[in-house]
Amino acid sequence: MKNRFDEYGLTRELVEPDSNFELLSQCNLRAEAEEIRETISLLVPQPSDHQLILIGGRRDGGYLIPNDLVGIEACFSPGVNNFKNFEDELAVNFGINSFMCDFSSDPENFLTPIISGMQHFEKKWLDINGRPDSIDLDDWVHSRSNSERDLLLQMDIEGAEYRNILYTSRGTLSRFRIISIELHGLNLLGELSFLRGIFSPTIRKLADLFRCVHAHPNNCCGVTDLGRGLVVPNVLEVTLLRHDRVGRTVSSRVVLPNPLDIINVPDHPPLHLSGFWLEHADPASSELSAIRQSVEWLAARVQSLSIGIHHNTQELRCISDLSIVARVRALDQTLNVARGKVATQSSLSVWSTAQAANGAINGVKNGAYGFHTLYESNPWWMVDLRGAFSISDIAIYNRVDSCPERSRTLRASISLDGVRWHLVYDHSNREPFGGMGSSKPPLLIMLADACARYVKLECVGQTCFHLDEVEIFGTPVPSPDDFLKKVTGVIHIGANSGQERERYERYGLSVIWVEPIPEIFEKLQANIREYPRQRAYNCLVTDRVNHSYEFNISNNAGESSSILDLALHKDVWPGVEYTRTITLVSTTLEALVGKQGINISGYQALVLDTQGSELLVLKGAGELLRSFSYVKAEAPDFESYLGCCQIGDLSDYLGGFGFRELQRTKFSEHPTAGCYYDVVYERSPN
Repeated sequence: MKNRFDEYGLTRELVEPDSNFELLSQCNLRAEAEEIRETISLLVPQPSDHQLILIGGRRDGGYLIPNDLVGIEACFSPGVNNFKNFEDELAVNFGINSFMCDFSSDPENFLTPIISGMQHFEKKWLDINGRPDSIDLDDWVHSRSNSERDLLLQMDIEGAEYRNILYTSRGTLSRFRIISIELHGLNLLGELSFLRGIFSPTIRKLADLFRCVHAHPNNCCGVTDLGRGLVVPNVLEVTLLRHDRVGRTVSSRVVLPNPLDIINVPDHPPLHLSGFWLEHADPASSELSAIRQSVEWLAARVQSLSIGIHHNTQELRCISDLSIVARVRALDQTLNVARGKVATQSSLSVWSTAQAANGAINGVKNGAYGFHTLYESNPWWMVDLRGAFSISDIAIYNRVDSCPERSRTLRASISLDGVRWHLVYDHSNREPFGGMGSSKPPLLIMLADACARYVKLECVGQTCFHLDEVEIFGTPVPSPDDFLKKVTGVIHIGANSGQERERYERYGLSVIWVEPIPEIFEKLQANIREYPRQRAYNCLVTDRVNHSYEFNISNNAGESSSILDLALHKDVWPGVEYTRTITLVSTTLEALVGKQGINISGYQALVLDTQGSELLVLKGAGELLRSFSYVKAEAPDFESYLGCCQIGDLSDYLGGFGFRELQRTKFSEHPTAGCYYDVVYERSPN
């Protein structure tokens, strides 16, 4: 099992002096239930004299804080990502400055602009390693606050909270009047190394100075039953108030869940604390609050399903009655990210205007056609948003002055890279939708904040395709390919026909492609012939040299081919199947680099798309992995192929080589199987 100290970045110096470091390093030692309960009791919420208020809005990133903010000098927020609703509300409503840091963020990607004079951002990790890209909490507070006034700490740094709290001096911690912190990994409390070496010392250090006044289970990640009545959420948000600010609170009780508590993941049912967590809670009020929150969540889900239609097993809803008009009017036109972009279409016709495909994103809605194709098979229209966006809605205005019925077979797909397309809507020959000047409303496709750069509409069959206007509403998100700006070369294993060749060329990159299927390798060579910085090798890369594999060839141009058998992949993409097998002899990345004399220093990024065998490729790379600054992989969080590499396996293995997850972008989802992601890892410099 993995050494938890290494996983959580704890050194011998951070572990309590009287602890046996070597003994605790062994994860197979189990913790006693009583010891777990004793530590957790320090996180059981207790009352204070200050009412809790919600700051940051009713969404993930909103936190309950004691209404004791007068006199607080500033908030320190590590791990801000690109969302700062919490810090914005502190500035606007309470006049509190904020200092934020996150090496994975950039101010230009923030959903709201920096408030000049009140918000300050540093592109650094909060960490204790002393590297140039990091800063520890002691140094950060000392450099930004010269007074002795109280501070506020809001921390969500994905497991790094433990080493940072343990490293921070008591003097610095005591400066914080309020701490809102998200605690990760509670599912590991049954392991003695995590409990006694990591979790308990952190919680006890905080408990010396603070009282827990609120606890909220984040419903992102479920719960763990540790036995003997110990059920804990895997991720827990707690609010701490310094002891001198608590007050007397002789007879009051807390309510769990608090009526202001948010549901972090709206599509998941809420989680509620129970049992020993309610020691200081009012039982009746807490039970009523839990029931009310569950009923409200269920009612919202039922309502969303009752007015919507699920298509292609995706989380979207299309409203097809007149209530859509109110929804469309309520959309913020400043968030129409299609305006000013470039659209294309399958063909031009004699009816096409000078604007051609761009006529559908020019802001003019008059009931006529904005674009018009030839009469052809499966005509299409597509817009490139010039960046990745989290898309909430697509509003489509039909042509209503003539032939509106041609929209009956409309389908909508989205893509991050223009290669892998994800069907999000199929009109399926229903009645045509309306537009401007029509008694019918336009079509509104509501997406669950799907991430995409490209939106493609097509009509199935032999027909002309024309629409009046297309509006796409969303907010920008970092592109999963931003890391390509920081490298000069890429080794791409699982090339297929080199669909990303033009993208790599735009970044001016040297590329080594590796593709195992001989006939597809021939297509790859032909496709990259005009790119002198790109070359390809025909071989199967795993963790073994000269080992024979039965390689399964899929019917989708080989894109799902693998050495592994299909598992839940068949549920996500039921049309994909294996048609034949071939025998291939493998090599490793380390052996390939040595045999071909590749100068690895020219390739700082490794891209993997090997359909479930990614972990074998990484293992076969050996110490060569330390030569890469970035690793990007396509990975599921479920068993897509039998015994396949899942996203957790990637994180665990790469973590041993100094890589940490930089970005995760969902590109496909199945309601029962799980999700597929593009995930990017960055290696911390030595």
